Amino acid sequence: MRRYCTEVTGPKLANMLEQGKTPILSPAELADVGFSIAAYPLTLLSAAIKAQENALALLKVCVRVWVWVWVWEWVRIGLPEP
Repeated sequence: MRRYCTEVTGPKLANMLEQGKTPILSPAELADVGFSIAAYPLTLLSAAIKAQENALALLKVCVRVWVWVWVWEWVRIGLPEP
């Protein structure tokens, strides 16, 4: 990975995939190697699926799921008011 970053010019993207051939490195480690962009698509997908499973389990027992989810106003960043 380091050799690629030193021998190829331009920005480098590290696509971190669990069960892939390359080791999963932190963003800081990837920057140290020479990558300028890091993607963790399966990590994010897995986290989203786990959150969905948790919400469905709560709904199954009639718990108020809304207290466990983000309110849109909390996560809206930099968007103009409607």
